[in-house]
Amino acid sequence: MNIAVHRIIFVILMVFLAVYLLFQTVSAQSIVSTLNGYAWSSNIGWLQMNGVANDSTAFGVNITSANELQGYAWSSNIGWIKFGGLSGCPATSNCAARIVGSDLRGWARACTVFQTGCSGALKPSSQTGDWDGWISLNCNNNLSCGTSNYKWKLTGTIISGYAWGGSVVGWLYANNIDSVLNPATVNIGVRSLGSGAPLSYTSPYSLGAGDEIEVEWDSQDAYECFSTQGSRFSTGGLLDGTDITVGEPLSGTSETFTVFCRGVGGDGADSITVEYPASQVSVWTEPIITELNNTVMIHWNVTGHDPTACTISGPNGYGFTLLMGEETGSKPSDPIEGESDFTIDCTANGINPAVSNSVKVRINAQGTEL
Repeated sequence: MNIAVHRIIFVILMVFLAVYLLFQTVSAQSIVSTLNGYAWSSNIGWLQMNGVANDSTAFGVNITSANELQGYAWSSNIGWIKFGGLSGCPATSNCAARIVGSDLRGWARACTVFQTGCSGALKPSSQTGDWDGWISLNCNNNLSCGTSNYKWKLTGTIISGYAWGGSVVGWLYANNIDSVLNPATVNIGVRSLGSGAPLSYTSPYSLGAGDEIEVEWDSQDAYECFSTQGSRFSTGGLLDGTDITVGEPLSGTSETFTVFCRGVGGDGADSITVEYPASQVSVWTEPIITELNNTVMIHWNVTGHDPTACTISGPNGYGFTLLMGEETGSKPSDPIEGESDFTIDCTANGINPAVSNSVKVRINAQGTEL
């Protein structure tokens, strides 16, 4: 095999490698839609927006979550047309092919003007006829609308209108290119902070008393997600993530967390309600009737409330405050000197309202009551 053949094979392999790597970069983007259909030029014929090349490489032009067009279209006459990742376009610093409102703006570029691949050194002007390969999607790109008010535009899911590709491509008519736009979707889940438990997507979600929560969300086909709770719960501008700063509920016994996401094809939202158990406290003694100067065992139970906000009190200064983990428990009383009330009081703590309960211990009728 002679040197010339080796060089040809080397060049072909490098071209395919460059195209492959560029396609891999595009596929790593957050894609919300793939364009289907063709554009027509009377100079170069049909431009295919997606399909399979002769070497079995799949190609396509996609809309990303940033409302940008990225990828490659194919012309059987001039080869690959690149969308996205371009620089040095005429008359503007923003070369990105993108959707602005209902219009498309920015540029595409024919790869045939490059010596290899779709970037780097350009071919000599003698080979391109001084054509630079740029295709303008909107006359606003170079402030030429006063001369010719052309543009590709998006109506619903359909791209139509004219782009301008210079002397080689000429007018490029979007022949009802379907953008097949998917609406944004989002899922929101919660769990107790630090529990390591699986996320729950079932609403309402029941949380233990005093527990804090973490909120996690993930979206598809979205370009922006936000919450309604402001600094209380924030997506931080992320399309998916976890917020562990939510903490305990603000008030009452339930709170609803919502994430809204916007997509090119429509908006989506999801909500979950976190339900905190209603505060219930009880206190009782064994026995309930006793002999004079005997002691009784005081029992308590706290549900849906922070136990450290609860105290138990009785006659003659008897009392104690519950500790963390003492939702249930027992303690002996002081000697009973007469009919006595024992009360459990739980103060409001920003999460749970104040609640109390009491029990009365009586003296055996045969005893002597002081």
